[in-house]
This record gives sequence, C-alpha cells and structure tokens, in this order.
Amino acid sequence: RIQSAVEVLQSLPFVDSNRIGAMGWCLGGQAISELARMSLLGVTCGVSYHGVVDGGGVVEEHTCNDDNQQQEKQEQIYSSSMKVLLCNGADDPFVSNADLEACTTSFSKFGVDWRLISYENARHGFTNPAQDLNPSEAFGYHEKSAVESWDEGTRLMKEELSVGS
Repeated sequence: RIQSAVEVLQSLPFVDSNRIGAMGWCLGGQAISELARMSLLGVTCGVSYHGVVDGGGVVEEHTCNDDNQQQEKQEQIYSSSMKVLLCNGADDPFVSNADLEACTTSFSKFGVDWRLISYENARHGFTNPAQDLNPSEAFGYHEKSAVESWDEGTRLMKEELSVGS
C-alpha cells in the first residue's frame, strides 16, 4: 500500500517525483518507519509523530555462499537514502525503549539517516489537543512538545524538499 501511494504521487503531473516527503502520526508514524526501510526512489524524508514503531521484522544478515553475492545482496537490501525524524513522547506507553532501539537499529542497517527526539513528560498523542479529553492516562496533549516537534518536522521537510537542496 505504501509503495502504491508513492507511485500514485509520482504519476501526478504537479509532483516532483524525486522530492517526496511524508509525515505520519501514531500508526501513520509506523508507516514512515516502514517507508524508510523500503528504499523507494524519490522519497527523501519522513517525520513520525508519536509513531508506534518497531524493528519492522528486520532479520540478521542474509547468508550466501559467495562473498561477492552476499555483499551485492546486502547493498540492494540496505540502501535507503531517506532522512527520518522520530518525534517520540518519552512517557508514551505504546512505544518502549526496546521498540525505539529496534527501530533505530533497523534504520542503521538500512542506511537511513535518522534522528530521534524524545520529549519529556509527553504521552501518546502529544500533538493533538483533543487528547486532553481522552480518559486514558496513556494519552495527553503536550503543547511545548507539539510545537517543538512540528517545528523540527517542518524544518526537515523544507531542507529536503526545497528546490536546490
């Protein structure tokens, strides 16, 4: 589905098919991490806001009998050039430190240029003011983190998607 969405965007006449960025919140944030590991041409950056991330099922090294075949296969698999910003609530119960480590480890294996910002006292959904109405303690709006994460995310998009970058 993610690849199909990118292909549709790239087919539109008003879209620069070599300058595509993506933003996702919650499970959409997980889609950003999947997109980064897909290494799709033209997708240059992504921002995940309180994304429910994990390692994406990345397995350890593939085995081949021939060393050259092994290296070539790994270069094909692990060749992302995407920049990713993970904006995480440090108090988000849906994303453990182990999940963040698995995600960032997989990013490193795929060559993703990633940065993680964990916002103190921010829970899941910290960018959404309506989360203050959610009776679950797992959720909550955190204005400072919402503003800072939006500024960081839009800065990345401007840097990566502006003409001449």
